[in-house]
Amino acid sequence: MTRMKMLWSSVVLFTVIVAKVLAEREIDCKKPPVSVDPDFCCKTPIFFEDNLVLECEKSLGLNDTMMYTDLPDDVCVSECLMNKTGININGALNKNMLQLKLLEKISNGWWTTMIPQFIDYCVDAAEEQNDLQVINSTTTVKSTCKQNSLFIIDCIYLKLFGNCPEDIWKDNHRCRHLRDYIIKCTNLD
Repeated sequence: MTRMKMLWSSVVLFTVIVAKVLAEREIDCKKPPVSVDPDFCCKTPIFFEDNLVLECEKSLGLNDTMMYTDLPDDVCVSECLMNKTGININGALNKNMLQLKLLEKISNGWWTTMIPQFIDYCVDAAEEQNDLQVINSTTTVKSTCKQNSLFIIDCIYLKLFGNCPEDIWKDNHRCRHLRDYIIKCTNLD
């Protein structure tokens, strides 16, 4: 094989490899990955015990056979959880209590050092979200509960997942794709 053909073959092979890598990293924010359980990729801590979740669901008159994701008003369940744990007091978020409660559930040193930063980020993002809701108050969703609690809980879980420590991260294509999706499409980088 001539030197030019070898060089050309190398360029073609390199181009194919780069194209394949770029295609694998293509993220469509309208299509969340569904083929992987986030808990398989990164075991995030559970902040609220099942019995407390059930207690909140029952206090709201929700059917205990429903899945949490199917609840008609998970905003109220989240607010109840934050109220019952003392994170919300008289409708106001107590950031110190939030940090204390989260740190009780986290054993990984990396996350422990990151939690204050995650809380600040998520609380600020929730406040921005509230400002947008006030501006766009023509929405048809009417709830007696504030969305802050759900937003903050979800935000912190997404930050934990997106910053999963290497020692507990399951490194495979599906998990990387899910993490890339979360980082790109939730604006929680």
